[in-house]
Formats: sequence, structure tokens, C-alpha cells
Amino acid sequence: DFNFLCVAQIGPRKNVEAVLNSFLDEFKDEEVGLLFKLNSQNDSVMDYYNVSSMFNNVTRTAKKDGWKCSVNLLHGNLTDEQMHGLYKHPKVKAFVSLTHGEGFGLPMYEAAYCKLPVIATGWSGHLDFLTTGKGKKTKKQFAAVKYELQEIPEHAVWNGVLHKGSKWAHPDTNDARKKM
Repeated sequence: DFNFLCVAQIGPRKNVEAVLNSFLDEFKDEEVGLLFKLNSQNDSVMDYYNVSSMFNNVTRTAKKDGWKCSVNLLHGNLTDEQMHGLYKHPKVKAFVSLTHGEGFGLPMYEAAYCKLPVIATGWSGHLDFLTTGKGKKTKKQFAAVKYELQEIPEHAVWNGVLHKGSKWAHPDTNDARKKM
């Protein structure tokens, strides 16, 4: 069994839709899985219902069209030990994040710490710990997805955090599919 893991909070910056769409475009006719550990705002029961309702359409389409791949949702608080168990699970073979930008990227750090291969946008805060060397000797320690910097859309502006006129990365979904 081969499964990808994506850990994120649903929102424009995390770009979870790109992970889902890239995965489905590449693997809908293969027995490959994608496990999402997601929340929208918190880990409440109401949040679970909101997040799971987003995935009901995917499940219905998968059944109707006879997809071989699987998309699974995990929601709720997990202990550090349980999260570590996700990263170390023998059926989870790679971590994927097509984020527009990160301050740090804790889930990528945790995945790398657990020696889980990481596929991620080749730009932002996670480069601090997923690259080695300096200048021409810089070496990426992950499968870096190509990207293009574009202005943050108006709906994603977040006062004090994501400023109007700032730029973030738009991962190349064809490259993401290749890296997966």
C-alpha cells in the first residue's frame, strides 16, 4: 500500500485543493491513497462536520466513477505520539504540501524528522530546514515542486499577516504530479 499524507488547516494559504486535485489527476486509476489530517478552524465537532461535508462530493464522485484511489480524512486532536505514528506508519510513504507560503512549516518539519520523504512547494519558510549548504552548494533535501510567484488574491489578504500586494507561490501542478 502506498499512501501520501497531508497535514494542514484548510484555508487559502495551505492550498489543500491543489494537493487533492493533483493527486486525483495522477492516481484516480491506481490503488494509491491520500490521507488528509485537516481542520478548518479548530478541532470541534462542528468543524468536523464542515470539513467532512467538503469531502462528501469527492467520495460520491469516486464511487460513481469507479476510482481505484482512496482519499481519507482524519480530523480532531491527536497527541504528539499519535501524530508521530502517522508520520511513521508503514503505509504512509511520503508527505505532500503544495502551500502558497509558510512561516515555518511544522508538519513538513515533523515529516522530515521522521524520515518521511517530503514533496513541497520549492519556496518559503520550510527551506530553512529542508535545504543544506549555501549559495551554489545549496542542496534541497526534498522533492521541490516548481512554482511561480504571484500577487496574493484579495480574498486571501489577512490583516497583519498576508498583506495586499505581497506575493506567494503558485505551485506547478504538473510538476507536483510528477514529483508524487
